[in-house]
Amino acid sequence: MLSNSYVVVFPVTYAMDKRVGLMVFRALIFADYLNLLFKWILNGDRPYWMDATLRQFPVTCETGPGSPSGHAMGTSAVWGTLARHLSGDSTAALRFGCTPILIWSTFGAMLSMVGLSRMYVACHYLYQVITGVICGVVTAKYTADYNTVLHALSHQTHVVAAVGILATGLLTHAVLEHLGADPSLSLAKAQSACRESSWLHVDTTPFFVLFRSAGAIVGLGIGKTLDTAYGGDIASYDAPRRAARLLLVIFILYLLEYHMPTFDSEHTTYATSVVTYAAKPIVVCALL
Repeated sequence: MLSNSYVVVFPVTYAMDKRVGLMVFRALIFADYLNLLFKWILNGDRPYWMDATLRQFPVTCETGPGSPSGHAMGTSAVWGTLARHLSGDSTAALRFGCTPILIWSTFGAMLSMVGLSRMYVACHYLYQVITGVICGVVTAKYTADYNTVLHALSHQTHVVAAVGILATGLLTHAVLEHLGADPSLSLAKAQSACRESSWLHVDTTPFFVLFRSAGAIVGLGIGKTLDTAYGGDIASYDAPRRAARLLLVIFILYLLEYHMPTFDSEHTTYATSVVTYAAKPIVVCALL
């Protein structure tokens, strides 16, 4: 679900309304990063760690702590941002034939499906899903409330923010280790409980999320600057050209998300994630 937000939701919303697209992307980054910190601090167990009889799937063996649910938090942040925008903008709502009841009913149905699926695959308990939804809704609210301020930030400020993300993440990890609450213990639990080692993926590790968030915020600053200096307006193109450019962007993002080379070294993988996720908003802003 979160991968789809990077690959599909962000470029589609950006193509329809650049300011809304950037707001959605910010909500996604904030939710991703805050979820990491909350997981380290709360250090919740996952169902498949605690009950060996539960059925496991290829998507079950995530390696970070379980609370709050990252999928629930990311989904509620991204779609909550969109729902708030559509329900508060009558012009946009009419354009898509939406009413507030339809908008929020769809939002609720989507969250329910995500939450139920995460519990079904033994990744989360109910309280972890509910906590994720609440955190995501709050993230969406404050992202929308401060969108004007955030939109005015320079690319240099985005670089500083990325350094801040890395610094606070590493500091949080170090402090928790010093206090005796090892945040990396979740990886050992996942390796012990997962029935298939091939289901363990480095892109579910907390440090991957940390570096992904930092890369995305840098790319957002660069992409916004490029769009201001050289960007056109996709709305001025005819429908076939708009569709072709959007499909091209989604295809590039798909390649960046699912077909990047893998490395044995975790450090190389983390460094690659910075570049990959920085490239995504740059591609969207440059081509749309």
